[in-house]
Amino acid sequence: MPHEVVDQPVIHAIHPCDPEEIDFYESNLYTPSQAERLPCSGRSIIYCPTVVAGFAALLVKQHATGNSLPRELLLDLASLLLSH
Repeated sequence: MPHEVVDQPVIHAIHPCDPEEIDFYESNLYTPSQAERLPCSGRSIIYCPTVVAGFAALLVKQHATGNSLPRELLLDLASLLLSH
């Protein structure tokens, strides 16, 4: 899997007590040596964490109201695309 770029975040929504979902989440983590080293303000990315925070809040709401959650959300903010 290629490195995630700043405007293509991936959000994982898992149940933290489910060993299978923990394994899925951990298999998608990067080591520090694999991380992209980009300046946080050098690419005008302030909208990225704002969008991700909004989706995180929506996923918390979905969980709290008993709705199903996608295990993974793939966002392409530059193209305004969402897939799960």
